[in-house]
Amino acid sequence: MSRALATAPARNLPLLLVLAASVGCLAAAYGAAGQWAAAGLPLVPGLLLAFHGRPRAAWVPTVFLCAMISAAAAGAFVGAPAFLLIPGAGLALAAWDLACLDRLLRRSASPHAVNDLRRRHGRSLVLAVGLGLACAAGGLVLSLRIPFAVMLLLVVADLVCLGLVFLSFSRRRPPAYRPPDA
Repeated sequence: MSRALATAPARNLPLLLVLAASVGCLAAAYGAAGQWAAAGLPLVPGLLLAFHGRPRAAWVPTVFLCAMISAAAAGAFVGAPAFLLIPGAGLALAAWDLACLDRLLRRSASPHAVNDLRRRHGRSLVLAVGLGLACAAGGLVLSLRIPFAVMLLLVVADLVCLGLVFLSFSRRRPPAYRPPDA
């Protein structure tokens, strides 16, 4: 067994569960499409993330996410069922988020603050993934015809919102003013 899994504390359990569910969904999607040779492909990035030693390098979660999203997109091209591809990709995004959070929280000094932040982040992640998967499932069931002009406006509004989010992150706040000592 890998040292990363053998010494993994219980805080890594959500990451491992989400990781296993993501790999399982994508492998089942390829199996349902009859692509048995490709069904094991999602296992490779999953093993990379699960067995990578500590400290986890910054590039490992990103490579995992890119590989899993690519596997989901390739699954759509080979005719794999979307009801398995969508949760597989959504859970891969959640695993990426948990892996990045773990790396960021190692720098924090207060264990109580880290545990509180983990709990709050876990709740918001479950809410975001749950609502995203519910919307995706609704999209599979409902067939809505949206006119092209409305779709174009929605895309422009989405790009503006993303631009505002990135702009708010990139703004550097000036340091607080301190009067000179007299």
